[in-house]
Amino acid sequence: PLYVFKPAKSDNDYVAYFTAAVDLNQDGSDEFVIEASYRNGTAFKVISPVNGRYGEIYTSYYRGQ
Repeated sequence: PLYVFKPAKSDNDYVAYFTAAVDLNQDGSDEFVIEASYRNGTAFKVISPVNGRYGEIYTSYYRGQ
C-alpha cells in the first residue's frame, strides 16, 4: 500500500501531488498517477515508461472549482 500526505491548499499557481503507482496496462512496470492542481481546478496525469523513458500518456479533463 502507498500513502501520500496531501497538505492543505497552496497559494502556488501550480502544485503536483504524487497520487499512486500502479501497473495500469499490466506490462510489469508501474505507471504514476499525478494530481496537477492549478489555482482554479485539477487534472490528473498518467506517466508511464515508454521506450526506456517516462512520458505522459494521459491527461484528464481540467475540473474547475
